[in-house]
Amino acid sequence: MIASLGEDEVYDYDSPVMRTYETPFELRERDEGLLTCNYNSMSKNSTTYWGDATSDEMCYAFVRYYPFNENMKYITNQGTRDACAVDTLSDGDTLGVVDGCDLDNFIKNEIPGIANATEMICDVTGLSCYSECLDAKKELIKTNVCVREEDAIEMTESFLSAAYFDLEPFWRAFHSCDEKIAAEETKDGNKAATMTTSLTLTALVFLNAFTKLFT
Repeated sequence: MIASLGEDEVYDYDSPVMRTYETPFELRERDEGLLTCNYNSMSKNSTTYWGDATSDEMCYAFVRYYPFNENMKYITNQGTRDACAVDTLSDGDTLGVVDGCDLDNFIKNEIPGIANATEMICDVTGLSCYSECLDAKKELIKTNVCVREEDAIEMTESFLSAAYFDLEPFWRAFHSCDEKIAAEETKDGNKAATMTTSLTLTALVFLNAFTKLFT
């Protein structure tokens, strides 16, 4: 770490501490600004992704920098994920691209169709994984980068869940086969590891036999 821009013993989103520096900090290419927040979550049994109040494990650092970049409106971070909103249009903000997924295009142009199809073939209670739903979800993962990349789909769900509560049945249906897909991927991974081990042992046996033959 080159320098610390400040530390708050107790953070309060509603009453932020403002700091100014007589000598500005110079940011160069590849420099990073890191914000760390620590919360006591011992009383919770689930991860907080979104909340209704500033008390829901949320902290922001507002940084003024120069020169001003008129295209870059903001950068938000959720866990290890960065979402940079680059406004190339004049009619509003954009959410940016995350792991190759254009979130704006995905939300505006793809999610409506995915939601309609998902609610038709998947269990909206999220309790059962139908075979048709399983096949469709696998195909989506294979062909759609926004569904395939976990960070992108989690940010999409967080954004939409906060704005549209009526999408809850869709998200339950959308995730109804996740456990089965994960189990299949684990099984395939174990099978591949077993095959690799078997081939390695076969090669060692052959090598030992070959060595004995010529010694």
